[in-house]
Amino acid sequence: MPSDRDSRLLLIALLIVSVTGRSVVPEPNVHANRTAGQFQIHVLQVGQGDSQLIVFPSGYTVLNDVAELNWNTCKGAEYVAEKVVEITGSKHVDVGVISHWHVDHLGYAGYGGFWCLIERDLLTFGKIVDRDGGVWQSGTECNENTITWKNVGTVGGTAINWVCYFSDANSKIHGIREVAVLGSSTQISPPDGDGEVSIIITDALGVKMADGITDVSGDHHKDNVPPSENDYCIGLLIRFGDFTYVTAGDLDGEYATSGFGYTYNDAESVAAKSNSVSLGVDVVHANHHGSGHSSNTAYINTLAPQATLISCGYDNSHGHPAQAVLDRLLSKGDVFLTNVCALDRDYGRSVFVNGEIVLTSNDGRSFRISGLEREYISKRAFTRLPLR
Repeated sequence: MPSDRDSRLLLIALLIVSVTGRSVVPEPNVHANRTAGQFQIHVLQVGQGDSQLIVFPSGYTVLNDVAELNWNTCKGAEYVAEKVVEITGSKHVDVGVISHWHVDHLGYAGYGGFWCLIERDLLTFGKIVDRDGGVWQSGTECNENTITWKNVGTVGGTAINWVCYFSDANSKIHGIREVAVLGSSTQISPPDGDGEVSIIITDALGVKMADGITDVSGDHHKDNVPPSENDYCIGLLIRFGDFTYVTAGDLDGEYATSGFGYTYNDAESVAAKSNSVSLGVDVVHANHHGSGHSSNTAYINTLAPQATLISCGYDNSHGHPAQAVLDRLLSKGDVFLTNVCALDRDYGRSVFVNGEIVLTSNDGRSFRISGLEREYISKRAFTRLPLR
């Protein structure tokens, strides 16, 4: 049954149509007391960073990344916590996922991001799923040289402080943090019978360097030109019924060398070979805010999304999203952005939501995305292809 609010909005819309002849779609009531039994993805408007909240019909929640725009602030975490409470009515999140160790996805331990959410009790978590970059054994001063590094390339203050933090037995995260398990569809386990979260890539496992021989996984932090931290992102396939969605942080999709002294490696092509996504998906969250180093042709052709969601900052200094990426994504489907980002782009028919992007599905077959008056039908519902 529709709520009284929704009924009033529908009545107003019908009155407008009868008087003006113009069609109006009332804004869905997705906040405060969210629609019970509805699947939702919220790409929060956090500027040049990323934070997503996934809510299953059961109420099971996954918070993917917490953006901070500066290393010594908790403003991003405070905003994310407010949004979680606004959307779910609760300060508890079932699973927090950290795609990789950069400030605009993780925050800086001791100041903001996930550290601030956990240590300042802004939110509580059932578990935190993190990548396996390294660990520090207590008894020595924690620094870059006393950490046992596992799967890393570039390391800086964000990574070092994070490892020191979660390795501390006295920290609140210590007992709830788990290392992501490649291929697992049970580590993040919504109770919904038609809901599933699979880990399709993590720690660059299976990714090779440009020579086609050397593994990107492993400890490369002392290499003369180490891999980018982005190569080690956790990638997720999220399913509700027939609907499928992929998000993979800042995952790289090319072989190149940065002017800042590190390499990009094609991890996207490995993720695209996962059995879970090789038949294509409905919606993709653009890797690395639409950077030209990501969303390569093979990845986008394989996933072939009906829609792509992009989180990036207004007039950002990185030039995100790249024009070539926009063109590639628009050739496959619709593109939704939290706001106008790089100012010198031809965005074509892209949709600027000017706020958080909200995707909703009531039945796991059809779905809607805020900013466009359209109902999409899941590929699998349309073709009845098996999930695996």
